[in-house]
Amino acid sequence: MFAGKDIDYSAATIRNDGFWPDVAVADFERRRALPADLDPQTTGAALLAAISEINLQLAMRQAALMAEGHACAAEVPGPSLEGGTNALTEQYLAAVFARAKAAILPEFASVTERPAANNLAERAPEQRAQLLAESQQLVRSIKGKHRAGVSLI
Repeated sequence: MFAGKDIDYSAATIRNDGFWPDVAVADFERRRALPADLDPQTTGAALLAAISEINLQLAMRQAALMAEGHACAAEVPGPSLEGGTNALTEQYLAAVFARAKAAILPEFASVTERPAANNLAERAPEQRAQLLAESQQLVRSIKGKHRAGVSLI
């Protein structure tokens, strides 16, 4: 929707634990196409919570990579963008961004125009589940696991 005003992205950066990358709130806002009127505190809080959850899930993987001599995720060998980030850090950011967007999805209906808000409210539970599944699939990939697994009980 064209509103006739510039989008002001947040200048805030969430400092991470030193292994996983710091997260620029503006990157989240751009990559996940958040509504321009969404409260920056809400966005930052959702990102912070998502980072905490993802870091907790990846604690053992982080310890294993550090034991291999990697001081940070950006140093782990693998596919990378020329002059940019590697696949591991991009997967991490994508997992965090999907989890954070799932958390703030209910806020979208309160900042968008009426017909779109009604439609979004009806689809929100399904979209939230899809975003959480996307995040979890990325976490599994970071851990070196396939999308689905089978284990003997």
